[in-house]
Amino acid sequence: MALSGGTDTSSWTGRLRAMTGRLDSFFLPLESVFLSTGSRLRTLHGTVARLSENIGTAGALFSSDEMAEMLGEMAEATRHIDVMRRQRGGAAATLQEMIVTTDAILKALSALHRIMVQVQVLAINAKVEASQLVRTGIDFSVFTRDISRLAKSGEGTIAEVRQELDTLRSAAIRARTIQLEFETRELPELDTVAERLVVSVQALRESRDRAERGAREIPGRLTTLFGHISRLVSVMQVYDTTRQRLEHVEHALALTADMIEADDASGMDAQQQRVFVNGIADLQSLQLVHAGDHYHEAVSDVGRSVAEMARGVPEVATHCQQAFGGGDAGSLLDIDSNLEKASQVFANFIATRQQAASSLDQVVKAASRAQALLRALNSVNGDMRLMGLNAAIKCGNMGTVGRSLSVIAQALQGYANLTREHVQGVGAHLGQITDAAQSIVSADDSRSGEIDAEALKRDIDRVVFRLQKTGKGLSQLLDDITTFSASVVSQTRDLDAGFSGKAECRQALADGVRELKALAVDSDPGLSGAELEAARRDVLAFTESHYTMASERSVHGVAIDGRHAVDLLTGADVSAPATGGGEPNIDDLLF
Repeated sequence: MALSGGTDTSSWTGRLRAMTGRLDSFFLPLESVFLSTGSRLRTLHGTVARLSENIGTAGALFSSDEMAEMLGEMAEATRHIDVMRRQRGGAAATLQEMIVTTDAILKALSALHRIMVQVQVLAINAKVEASQLVRTGIDFSVFTRDISRLAKSGEGTIAEVRQELDTLRSAAIRARTIQLEFETRELPELDTVAERLVVSVQALRESRDRAERGAREIPGRLTTLFGHISRLVSVMQVYDTTRQRLEHVEHALALTADMIEADDASGMDAQQQRVFVNGIADLQSLQLVHAGDHYHEAVSDVGRSVAEMARGVPEVATHCQQAFGGGDAGSLLDIDSNLEKASQVFANFIATRQQAASSLDQVVKAASRAQALLRALNSVNGDMRLMGLNAAIKCGNMGTVGRSLSVIAQALQGYANLTREHVQGVGAHLGQITDAAQSIVSADDSRSGEIDAEALKRDIDRVVFRLQKTGKGLSQLLDDITTFSASVVSQTRDLDAGFSGKAECRQALADGVRELKALAVDSDPGLSGAELEAARRDVLAFTESHYTMASERSVHGVAIDGRHAVDLLTGADVSAPATGGGEPNIDDLLF
């Protein structure tokens, strides 16, 4: 077997060893890209897992019997609050009318007092006239004395009635102040609360419906997202696979350099060394080409998948937000706040009713006492009329002698008639006051039959307690879903930005292939046909014995006898997962 040309073993070994350093340059920049991408994938996987868990929890809570019961209780509370709103009733206006009527009574009492003063004057005049009749043997002293007594009795009774009316008026003013403050301050606020509650409860029902739909639909989207992540993790093993293949190429090159640098050149003559270097360089250049093609195809696949996922994830996040976003109107904590305010309004209503009831009780009692005193004034009125009638008859029998006393007797009858009119008017007004007070009390009693404010407050407080217990947890859960949804979008974009275009590193492999082919050309043994096959047989047998990866054997087979290589792009060095085994554990795949 003849040699063609000389043998430059030192040049070949130098080039072989230089190649190992060139291939090392492939690893370091890519390692940070793949490790950071793997870390981002792990973080993304965890975020999606927490999002999935929270969506499941929120969906279960929205669909729970407890949520249905809460909605029912809130709707019932809203109905009762609406009843309360309709209990405006104008009690303050009625109390104001009562005060006005009391003022009219006080004016009538002032008129009655003036009548009693005038009756006192009559008594004095009657006494003067009666003293002039003493010489005639006619005694009118009883008449004059009784007139004075009746006038004083009337004055005393009027003073007592006035005192009762002052008590009545003060009690009515207190009741009106309490009621007016409630009607002007609390009831309008209850209107606002009631309107907000109606909106909130309706919004919560809609939120529940959206959440139930989302809980049915979103898990499928998240499962698809999990599938994307798992496939990405699987494909990204191409870095480890490629690194192993390149390390094997490095090992083959270094071993070749060691063999021909040995003192005895491993027993090879110059021609055998040339054949050996030529065969190794040629075969390893093919290994680099196939490893590079496999790697770059896989990297492109990862890049496309990441970009596709980054485009699709915002839609998942939007769907989550639409299904589980809290919103101000439907917030359980807002409903909680509104119900607490309603509960406070009910408490104020209860206190107002108790205070007003106490004042109205004083009004009724004062009116009752005043009416009793009016009966005494009626008695004075009757006595005055009777005394005037008797005196007029007696004076008429006396002729001209009794004319002056007759005029006094007639005046007394006139005052008695005026007294009767005023007393009847006062009595009618007192009746109106009593009826008004009793109407307010009876209205409260009838409304109490329709709604028990104390019981309703307890019911609302129970709903508030349940909302505080459930609402804070659910609100936090919904906030977490929003946060995790946004995180999934952000993390996917970071994943895309951190990987796309950074994992190519084509130049290092292209340079290695070019230099190995150049070395193969430079070490060409000048043989062909059967001679070349015979010369390289030992070299190829040696290299094949060192292969540990199916892809290396495939390339080797193609190089020596044209056998079809397996499809390297499917990852021939990775055992195919068993079908039906479920989703792979990402922690087993991430490096």
